[in-house]
Amino acid sequence: MNSLIKLFLDKLSERIFSLIGGSIGTAATTYHAVQQAEQQSLLEDLARKYEADGKLNLATQLREQAATLANGDPAATGKQILLQVTEESDSQPRLMSPAEAPASTSKNHSSRRSRRIATPADEPKAE
Repeated sequence: MNSLIKLFLDKLSERIFSLIGGSIGTAATTYHAVQQAEQQSLLEDLARKYEADGKLNLATQLREQAATLANGDPAATGKQILLQVTEESDSQPRLMSPAEAPASTSKNHSSRRSRRIATPADEPKAE
């Protein structure tokens, strides 16, 4: 009987976690879409402003930027960013780990001596 209750609770927790995960994923996707729409609207408003001021080149660049905003899945965008970062990090020289760093030749640590700061408790009491 105890194993039956445990099995039931395990299945129930799996369902609850999947529902919560799905809800969070949907909310994140919705938030991303709303933010992207607001950004595109802002870029279009700026493009109209620059176009009215006679700065056609800037207006064109802003409209191109709005057009190139990624549509759709934020996870795919994140995956593209991660791939780009890993490709760049493979081509860049990496920093040395502490084990690879050359040993320090200076053995003199006299400049690091700690100095005690006088506090009111250190002062002699006047009676």
